[in-house]
Amino acid sequence: MNITRSKASEGDGTSTGPQPSSTGYLDQQQPATRGSLGVDVATAVDIHLQDTTVQKIHFAAEGPLSLKKHVHAILLGRSSLGQSGVFLVPGVIDSDCRGLIYALLYTLTPPVFISAGICIGQFIP
Repeated sequence: MNITRSKASEGDGTSTGPQPSSTGYLDQQQPATRGSLGVDVATAVDIHLQDTTVQKIHFAAEGPLSLKKHVHAILLGRSSLGQSGVFLVPGVIDSDCRGLIYALLYTLTPPVFISAGICIGQFIP
């Protein structure tokens, strides 16, 4: 996982995000292994946590989670994220969620930099 303590950061961590999809996120993804409970989800942009406040970030995923069936999911942080001193606030993604999927992140030991494309959470259907 590419999470680093940074002395200085650039940019505001915003982007246009992922493009709309004709299928649901969970319809396109598979668990990493046969024993995996959920599906990994990655950050869409570089993230700079410069203080201890909670920050809203968006993932490289969007709703609906599935177009094939009625699916809800719990969003949890990966254990490697917590080991890095960064915490994802758990949340529920409803089956009628449309558009970008957001999460709340914070750290108690800023500053922290997380590269775009790093899997920091899991959807547990």
